[in-house]
Amino acid sequence: MPKLTVSILTKNEEEMLPAALASVAWADEIVVTDSGSTDRTVDIARAAGARVLFREFDDFSSQFNWSFEQSRNPWIMSLDADEVVDEELARSIRETLASEPEYEVYDVVRDAFVLGHRMHSTAWSHERLPRLFKKGAMVYSGLVHPIPECGGRQVGLLKGRLLHHTYRDMEQYFRKFQHYTSLWAKNQHARGRRVSLPLCTAHSVWRFFHNYFFRREFLDGRYGFMLSVLAVAYTFVKYIKLWDLSRLADLRRKSAAGVGGDAKA
Repeated sequence: MPKLTVSILTKNEEEMLPAALASVAWADEIVVTDSGSTDRTVDIARAAGARVLFREFDDFSSQFNWSFEQSRNPWIMSLDADEVVDEELARSIRETLASEPEYEVYDVVRDAFVLGHRMHSTAWSHERLPRLFKKGAMVYSGLVHPIPECGGRQVGLLKGRLLHHTYRDMEQYFRKFQHYTSLWAKNQHARGRRVSLPLCTAHSVWRFFHNYFFRREFLDGRYGFMLSVLAVAYTFVKYIKLWDLSRLADLRRKSAAGVGGDAKA
C-alpha cells in the first residue's frame, strides 16, 4: 500500500487544527507548513506528531505547491486547517490506496458549516474538489483563490465528506473579508484591470441574485439570506478597492507628469 502525506497550511489556527489533525491521525505523515503563527498552532501540530515546516507566505498557490514538494511519500492529501475528514472519507482514502488506484487524482465532496450551521445550498456545499493525488499529478495556480491543475488527467471520486468549518463567528468572517478583498483588488490592479463605480454596483447587485436564487442560498433560510447580503458587500468592497487603486495610480501619474513639466519649463 503506497504511503500518504497529509499537507496542511497554517497561521494562527489553534482553534480548529486539533480536529483536522485528529481526523487524519491514521496517515503515514502529516506536514504542517506554517507561515508565522503567534498562537499555539505549532505546539499543537508537533504534539500530534506532525512535521512542522516554516515558510514565509507569498501567495496560497506557492505555499501549497512548496508544501507538496516536501512530502516524503508518493501520495498527498491537501487539507485546510479548518477542515475535517469524516470517517467514510477516511475509509475511502485507505481503501483506494490499498488497491491499485485507478486514477492519479481524486475528488472529494466538501460540505460547509457557517456559524455552526451545516449549509445545504450549492454556493457552500456539495462541492467537488481534487484533494487526493499522486505526487506531481496536481499543482495549484492563482494568487487569491488557488486553482487546481491536473494536467488533463481523469479524476476519480471518493466516498464520504470533507467538512469545512468556515466562518465560526462574524469577527472571523470580517478578518477574511478584509484580507481577501484587498488581495483580489491588488491582483486585478497588477493585471491592468480597471472598473467604474456603476460597474461596482452592478456586480454587487448581480451577486445577490446569483447566490440567493441560482446557487440556492434560500435553502439555508436566515443563514442563506444573511450570506447573500454579505456577498453583496464583499463584491462591492473588492471592486471599490480596485477602483481606488486605479484612482491613486492616476493621481500619481498626473503628479509625476506635472513635476516633469515644471522641471522642463
